Amino acid sequence: MCGGGLFGGMVCWRLLFCLASFLYVVGKHWKFEGLDSSSALFLFLSCWSAAIFGIILTLKNARDSHRWTLYQSRESAVEFVNSWWEPTKEKLTVVFSSYDEARIRTFCMFTPYYVQEDKARAWLLNLDVQNNLFENSELSSGCWELAGMNCADALERVLQRWTYFQREQDCDCEVVRHLRSLQSDLRQRNETRSERSAVTRIK
Repeated sequence: MCGGGLFGGMVCWRLLFCLASFLYVVGKHWKFEGLDSSSALFLFLSCWSAAIFGIILTLKNARDSHRWTLYQSRESAVEFVNSWWEPTKEKLTVVFSSYDEARIRTFCMFTPYYVQEDKARAWLLNLDVQNNLFENSELSSGCWELAGMNCADALERVLQRWTYFQREQDCDCEVVRHLRSLQSDLRQRNETRSERSAVTRIK
């Protein structure tokens, strides 16, 4: 999807930044009996050198055809997130069984900064009780972190995310009204199903 550049860069940055931070702290505030600051600094410098050597070694031993994926990405984070709203651009992975699963998971787990408001608005307004996403009372395993969450509760999280786009004067905007109504319908449907199930067990 994104390629390894995005995540490889994060790993390298955190590795080097954390080690540099430790070096600074150790050099300024090291107080440990049996090990002086110069020895500690040498220790961390050795670790830092080993980390850089490991990065170089990884780049050198990677296949020529795939080496570029360690420092470049096929698309930016914004393009990757919004690709789920363009079915012709991004194919479903083995994890998601529908684009709605991918969208609700992406919308709830990524910062809304990456999501284009017009695409999110159109998708949310098209959600209804008959959508396969709400076939059961709980979200399916394809929703990853949201799997097993009650559908109405999942919509509450969606509403919280939507506040990123919400203006002060739009506290009762169309999207909010629609999602609140959908929540109510889902809860009512689940109650009806529970009552029917209870009657069936009694019989």
